[in-house]
Amino acid sequence: MTTVDLAIKNLPKKDKEYRSYAFALRADVYVRLENIDNALCDYATAIDLTPERIKLYERLTNLYYQLEKYSL
Repeated sequence: MTTVDLAIKNLPKKDKEYRSYAFALRADVYVRLENIDNALCDYATAIDLTPERIKLYERLTNLYYQLEKYSL
């Protein structure tokens, strides 16, 4: 995980698109590790950075579905 963490740490704040990809990637890893709270947080951050990326909403929705959280 340290490679993704380093990417997030070292990417310039203004480079929102690459930061969003890094947060989404880390969220995917967290999902596989069953670290759901961190995955939810990273998906939310990725969406905040690039709200036009529909795929991020799909991933977040799928995670909520797996958790059987049908309403927020």
